[in-house]
Amino acid sequence: MNLSPLYPLSSTINKPLENDTNTNTNTNTNTDTNTNTNTNTNTDTETSLVITNNQDTELLEKGQSILNNHEFFNDLSELMEDAKFNTFFEKYFTDMNEIKVTLTYMKLYKEFKNKWKTLTDTELDKRINIYLMWKMMKNPTTNRLALHTVLKHFENPKSNNIFNGIQEFMSITDGK
Repeated sequence: MNLSPLYPLSSTINKPLENDTNTNTNTNTNTDTNTNTNTNTNTDTETSLVITNNQDTELLEKGQSILNNHEFFNDLSELMEDAKFNTFFEKYFTDMNEIKVTLTYMKLYKEFKNKWKTLTDTELDKRINIYLMWKMMKNPTTNRLALHTVLKHFENPKSNNIFNGIQEFMSITDGK
């Protein structure tokens, strides 16, 4: 069981770069004479994370290689360079509780849009979507239900369908 907070991303995020010359090898050999041999080979001359030159060609090339070969980091850098997202991030990602609530709203927004599209083959207007979330989250009972359902879904997306958990709150009809 992988407990990494980025699982399943952690396996793709940490894959080695093409032509990466940074290798660490530790060899520990114990013999009957209690001889201990450690070999640490690091061909990267700088192991510190302190960067003093923002235009270092080697670091720029390594960073570009990461962007080219790791979809997650490419998407992350694009998102983090977006001014609207940064304003949103600074306002609503202030502590773990706020992050959980914000992610719950984001997930509900997306789930409502997807469910509406599946049921009606039309797009859900953002104003109606916002109203649905506001109505659900202003009530303490449905707020707890929504938070619990979405967070449970994040823990196990395959076995927890968000709409199964909140369907008693909502019903969608064609209005006829």
